[in-house]
Formats: sequence, C-alpha cells, structure tokens
Amino acid sequence: MAKRRTFLLVLLLVTAFLFGGFCHRRMLRLKEEAQIARDNLVSAQAALTEIRHWKASPGRAAAVAMETPQLTATLRQAALAAGLPDAPGSEPGSPARLAGTDYSELPVFLRFEPLTMKQLTSFLVNLSHIDPSARATVIELTPPDPAARITAAPAPGEEIWSAGVEVDYLTYSPQNPLK
Repeated sequence: MAKRRTFLLVLLLVTAFLFGGFCHRRMLRLKEEAQIARDNLVSAQAALTEIRHWKASPGRAAAVAMETPQLTATLRQAALAAGLPDAPGSEPGSPARLAGTDYSELPVFLRFEPLTMKQLTSFLVNLSHIDPSARATVIELTPPDPAARITAAPAPGEEIWSAGVEVDYLTYSPQNPLK
C-alpha cells in the first residue's frame, strides 16, 4: 500500500511538473503576442495622428476647392521656377469624389506650347513642391506646330514638344452623413 501511495504521489508530482512547464511555455507565448499587439497599437496610433495631421493640413488636401486666381498664381510660380517664360494655359474640370472617401479630385488640364522634356519635368516637380495636393496623372506629348513661336533654342540633343498635362488636385470635402 505504501508503495502504491508513493507511486501515485510521484505520478502526481511528474504530472504537476509537466503541466506547470506547459503553462509556463504558454504564458511566455502569450507575453510575446501581447508585446506584438502593443507595438501594433503604438504604430496604429502614430498612423492615425499622421492622418489627422494630413487632414488638417491645407498643404496636403485643401478644405475648399482651389479658386482660379490661386491656381493661376501657383502655375505661374512653378513655371517661373522651371525657367518657362509663361504659365501654361489651364482649364479646370469638374471635381469627382473618390469612391468611399471624404476626398474629391479636381482635374485641371494644362496646355504647354513648345518646351523641352527637362522644362516639363522641372515644372511638374516644382508644382508638386509648391502644392503637395497636385498630382500629374496624364501627360500627352505631340510634335509642336511648325508655326508656333519657340522662345528659347533647345540645347544640343534636346527635342521640343507640345504637351497636354492633366493635374489632379486632392481636396477634402466630407460626405453628408444624412444621405
């Protein structure tokens, strides 16, 4: 009887030790998962703060549609920085809501008369620096009209083009929650 009791106590002790080891391993795994979840929470909170900052920043997404004088001034400033003698001709389109968001895109169609690719890319880079909500979406190049006035001779190896560019302006326009 004492032998059997000793055997049962040893068996209980071994079982308790194994179960304790299993529980300890599980707790370590849960601790690692909790740390990963905490890191994800911190990352998500930082992303939300950045999104709120973008939403409130007029440089990222204007709260109101861009007005014609403001657009003309922006285009003139980018043209001057790119070394163009004049701002391109512009024609605003109709704003279109981005599906499922509180943002709209206002397309503006720009027409450039003879210029080099370097001038065009410099204009677009300068425009994106001046107004981060502007994004070139379509660029169409055509040979220039032979009768067109070329203001500056291109450098050797550069070609002259006429360009049509669609620039989309991202604007913040919240949806009506009642609809």
